[in-house]
Amino acid sequence: MIAAIHRCGSVLEHAHNDLRQDRDVVMQAVQQDGMALKFATVALKSDRELAIQAVKQNGRALQCVDQSLTQDRELVLTAVKQNGDALEWADDSLKSDREVVMTAIRSCGEAIQFVSHNLIDKALIVTAVNNESHVLMYLSWFENGSHYRKDEEVALAALRPNSNVNIRPFSSRDPLAICLDPRLFHHRAFVLRAVAVNGLALKYTIEQFQNDIEVVTTAIRQNGLALQYVGPAFQHNKAIVLEAVSQSGNALMFADAQFLNDKEVVLAAVSQDGYALRFAGIDMVYEPEVIERAVFNQPNAFTDVGEALKINVCFINQLLSKISVDPTRYGPFIQCLKKMKTVYKKLSLQSVMDFFVLDSYRLGHGDLRMDGQLLNHISGYLSLDDAPSFFKVFKHNEASRRHLEMYVDDDQLNNGAMLGS
Repeated sequence: MIAAIHRCGSVLEHAHNDLRQDRDVVMQAVQQDGMALKFATVALKSDRELAIQAVKQNGRALQCVDQSLTQDRELVLTAVKQNGDALEWADDSLKSDREVVMTAIRSCGEAIQFVSHNLIDKALIVTAVNNESHVLMYLSWFENGSHYRKDEEVALAALRPNSNVNIRPFSSRDPLAICLDPRLFHHRAFVLRAVAVNGLALKYTIEQFQNDIEVVTTAIRQNGLALQYVGPAFQHNKAIVLEAVSQSGNALMFADAQFLNDKEVVLAAVSQDGYALRFAGIDMVYEPEVIERAVFNQPNAFTDVGEALKINVCFINQLLSKISVDPTRYGPFIQCLKKMKTVYKKLSLQSVMDFFVLDSYRLGHGDLRMDGQLLNHISGYLSLDDAPSFFKVFKHNEASRRHLEMYVDDDQLNNGAMLGS
């Protein structure tokens, strides 16, 4: 049982009372899982050293300590530093301690809901909101909370990308739309600051600013996906669309239909994110240069090319020869093709061999298990007897040769090795 507790502290729940009152055993348990303290005896829950070890591992273990310890400032600071939510179980006197409170909300913005109301001020709110934007939902709980709804610094803190802001298109549950005063976004100076912090803030502005060239350009340079919120005047503006997809390839999904078959626009998009190929028009998914750029950027983008090209072995082999200059992309592309067995089976043997060479030598000292996986996959339909070059790959690589021996018999191996020497 002791060994089990050492591996998983919560096992203490099922231990005999003799173990629950054994200080050394409980110490091992809480160091592995702080919440295991709740299974200790009442006497041990008053042990300060045990309590500190428990909250170091999990701040929420503060709820398990003896009530007298919740007034211990050092203990509470340790707990809220590990998990700000632990402030909920601190003594009321410490919920008015500025250092304790600030430590808590820096760890977890939601901890502001447990702060003594007489301590709430703009600095605390900005810190909490900068951590988690949905903390705005708690403003109504505080005196003068409505005042902070129209405070520019609070709004900018909520908009910062590091605040886990979730700007939801067409959502009635968007905390920023609910909690910020919409009149903030009627002022051009503030709007420019807002979209510089988070381009998606363009969503909240009035139509006048969604058709303002400086505002729109600032927004899409910060986040190309802001293209979805630009006004009609810019939806047909190629320069704006190019700027957006260059910042975020996936902004192509919001581009006007006329640009989905525009080679310059689509090339810019797939150069930034190969997966943007999925939003391209029908002409572009058959355009070799676009496909090459997309696949080189993101090998799995090949699944979005035109259906006819997916089974065009000649085209695929050409792609392989171009991508082979970069082994970090060549390997994933081969893996993508493996999922399309009817195509992969027809690939030139040399293409597959090139991958083995790249994997075993250029990636060097790489994960040789890949060799075995590929051998297992291709051995079912490639004739090893007719492929002496197959064995050249393993000539000077004993580890890879052992992989090969798993899939072919000795005569075949010896014959192939001689032919390939």
